[in-house]
Amino acid sequence: MVVKLQLLDQEIALDEAFNQISDLAGRQAIIREISRRHTFQNCFEQYNIKLDLNNEEVKTALLSRFGTALNLVTPEAWDNFYQKSNLTKEQLIQQLAYQEQIESLKRTAIAPEAIKDLFLKMKTQLDQVLFALIRVSKEALAKEIYHRLIDDNQDFAELARKYSSGPEAQQGGIVGPKPLSALNPDLIKRLTSLEAGHISEPFALGEENYVIIKLIRLESAQLVPQLENNLRDRLFEEWLENQIKLVNLRVLN
Repeated sequence: MVVKLQLLDQEIALDEAFNQISDLAGRQAIIREISRRHTFQNCFEQYNIKLDLNNEEVKTALLSRFGTALNLVTPEAWDNFYQKSNLTKEQLIQQLAYQEQIESLKRTAIAPEAIKDLFLKMKTQLDQVLFALIRVSKEALAKEIYHRLIDDNQDFAELARKYSSGPEAQQGGIVGPKPLSALNPDLIKRLTSLEAGHISEPFALGEENYVIIKLIRLESAQLVPQLENNLRDRLFEEWLENQIKLVNLRVLN
C-alpha cells in the first residue's frame, strides 16, 4: 500500500524511503519534521523574513560567525570541517541561512514583554540560596546551640559538624546553592527574612526537627542575555506548536 500525506489541500506522495518505514513512530517523526519546515516557510513569508543569498556580504557574514564559533580560522580547518560534516560550502550556507531566519522569527514572534512576564512567573524557581543549617531533635538543645552561637560567638560550622543530624553536618552545615523554590515553604520564609551573615532563632521544621539557619547569600535571578534566550526559546516552541496544529498534516493510507 502506497502511503500519501495530505498537506492542506494537497496530496504529497513520499519516496520509497518513507514507504520502507513501517513503524508509526518513524512515520510520525517524518510528518512532524515536514510540518515544522512547512510552518517555518509560511511564517518566513508572513513576517517577510528573508536573506539575500545572492549577496556575497550576507554569505560571508554567515560563514564568519559560524567559523568564529567553531574556531575555524585557517583554510585547513575549514577543509577538515567540510570533510567531516560531508557538506559543501553552499550547503552549509543554506543551513546557516535557515537557522538565521528561525532566530529572526523567534525575535519577531515573541515579544520582550512575554519574556519578562515568564521570567517573573519563574523567578522563585530561578533564585538560588546558599545557607548553613543545624538541625536537632530536641528544642532545648537547639536553644543551647543558639546561645552558644550568639552569646559565646562559637563557630557555626564546628557546631553543625558536632550536633546537626542531617547530611549537611559533614559540610559544616552548608546547604546549596539550591533553587529557593525547592525548599520547605517555612524555610523559604525564614531565609528571605534574614540578612546575609545573620542567624535565625531556633524554630520547628516538621515534626521532630528544630532548626537554626544562617544565610550566606541569596542569589536573586537576573534576566541576563543567556536566560533571556532560553526563555525566548521556550515561548517560541509553545508558539510554534500552535502554528503546526494549523498545518493539519496527516497520513492517508
